[in-house]
Amino acid sequence: MTKKKTPITWDRNSRRKHLEKNIPAEQHFPEENTRVQASDENKVRSIDNETKTGQGKKAPVRLSDRRLDLRFPGSARLRSRSDYLRIQQKGKMKKGRFLILLSLENGLTTSRFGLTVSRKLGNAVKRNRVRRRIREIERIHMRRIKTGFDVVAIARGRARDAGFNEMKEEYLELARNAGLTIEGSGD
Repeated sequence: MTKKKTPITWDRNSRRKHLEKNIPAEQHFPEENTRVQASDENKVRSIDNETKTGQGKKAPVRLSDRRLDLRFPGSARLRSRSDYLRIQQKGKMKKGRFLILLSLENGLTTSRFGLTVSRKLGNAVKRNRVRRRIREIERIHMRRIKTGFDVVAIARGRARDAGFNEMKEEYLELARNAGLTIEGSGD
């Protein structure tokens, strides 16, 4: 025969006392000196730099500190619709298997680049992959393009399945045929 459990009825004070008596009085704090031993510290850090200059750590090397700056600045991008339309109406066109390259003199001291990828190419993932490839080609080879031109690359349907190297070779060939490249500039 099993005994029936009678429900415990707590009043406010007795329940609080019951809960408080079960709290352990002993508290654990981390040790005072939990620092990693000197033998395991990062050995790359150089104390000589800090003591010689007296100015703290040396600033990290930035892209602008390097000899060749490979950034794609905002001044090298075509942004307005009117620029795209002007280049499409008045520009010189060269067609390839993967790309159509439009170019037009802009009268500026820099060249500007733009690209167009139609929805006909596929879903957003496929279009963005093509955009990234074209942007990377333009970023790496923008110094080979003569200054004072606006260049628009339009991706064709086959660009979706093209490899990076195929697109790069075609882009450079179209730019060469359009008279946009600086002679004697190698890869």
